[in-house]
Amino acid sequence: MTRALEEFRLDDTAVVETASRRRLDRATARALASAVAALAIATIVVSESSSALDPRGTASGNEFETGSIALVDDDDGRSLVTLENMAPGRPVERCITITYAGTVLPVDLTLAAGASGDVAPFVTVKVERGTSGRYGECPSFVPEATVYDGGLGALADGEPVAAGSLHSESEQAAFRFTFDLEDVAAAEGRTGSVDFVWEAVPG
Repeated sequence: MTRALEEFRLDDTAVVETASRRRLDRATARALASAVAALAIATIVVSESSSALDPRGTASGNEFETGSIALVDDDDGRSLVTLENMAPGRPVERCITITYAGTVLPVDLTLAAGASGDVAPFVTVKVERGTSGRYGECPSFVPEATVYDGGLGALADGEPVAAGSLHSESEQAAFRFTFDLEDVAAAEGRTGSVDFVWEAVPG
């Protein structure tokens, strides 16, 4: 009886050790996969499209003075962000401020995106509108509303989304973008770029 009990305990220990080794093997595999993704994920370039901010005129007759609709941003022609070696679970935040420079009031803002390359379907983006955010500076950003929260590819393929309204001359709206990479093997080694496009139309 004593020998049988010892044999049982040995077998039980072996089962526990085998299960532990399997858990460690899976954890090691996940860690290695993350490391490969972190090294292999290539660049996504996110830039504001200056052509989208050209003034949009309003229709007029010969006896009427036209108003103007114009948007400017604070990126000074620079890309919003360049993300190299993206990895899942490492979100990156970037902010930008849009200022209204027109005379037609109020106006409604829309946000659209145009993507190239093959990384967009594997990137998620959350766009929030708020105050106090500036180009390259997000710590002071105060969110007020979520403009979009989903796949970057879906935003690029879909219709422009509503981004709030502007009701006074020189009014500003800050936007915070949070980018992350989906945790799927198919995302490895992808590259691409995207332009975000704001447009204002009479409200």
